[in-house]
Amino acid sequence: KKGFGEKDPHVAAALNNLAELNRIERKWEDSESLFAQALEILREAFGETHPAVGTALHNLAGCRLAQDDVDGAYNLYAKSLERKEATLGVNHPEYATTLYHMAEVLCRNGRKSDAIVLLERSIKVSEEIGAAHTDACLRRLKRLAQLLWDCEEYERAERVRRRILDTLEHMVGEDHVKIAGACESLALVLMKLERLDEAKSLLERGASILSRTRGDGSGLALTSARLHLAEVAWKRGNAPESLRLIRQVV
Repeated sequence: KKGFGEKDPHVAAALNNLAELNRIERKWEDSESLFAQALEILREAFGETHPAVGTALHNLAGCRLAQDDVDGAYNLYAKSLERKEATLGVNHPEYATTLYHMAEVLCRNGRKSDAIVLLERSIKVSEEIGAAHTDACLRRLKRLAQLLWDCEEYERAERVRRRILDTLEHMVGEDHVKIAGACESLALVLMKLERLDEAKSLLERGASILSRTRGDGSGLALTSARLHLAEVAWKRGNAPESLRLIRQVV
């Protein structure tokens, strides 16, 4: 403040960093106050339509959400989205990020169908800007798949989980341990859809990966895969195979 003046954007950046530290330490009131101060400085320095104002609104919204002020958080995220759309455009990673957080707020309010719409928009932006094979987009795909599962929209969930598997194969290769989890998640949807042969193939692939990477018989993930294989065998009327797989786990 002495070097730049109390209303300088450098001060806003410092306030934002301090606010983030307080947020991590769960000092919500202090964090919110600092985020709000940073926002006011940026408004005065750059005007209401500057991208930095949109980012500051986003930060303040996250602080409100952490305090369970769901409506307040959503309104701030919505304002942030408006600023980002006006200044950065809809094909920008920050626009996609705010859509994702708005979807999370809607989930907290029990509005899962509306959250699905925003998540799909967020993912579409990521794909259009060439960020489909990133951790951020993968995280959004996983969240979308879970919401579709929760809403019992299994056919749509299957398509999303196939995209997750394809994305992971592109990012980490076909034999990485993360592939096993994606195979199991997709298999569970296929089991709901009574497509047991496909589910069995995916579960066997996941179990094989886990056996090679973690050692045969070890790990909760391998146990889970074998239990689901036992369930598939039971559903197909193969009780001896189901019991054999259960004995492997026990």
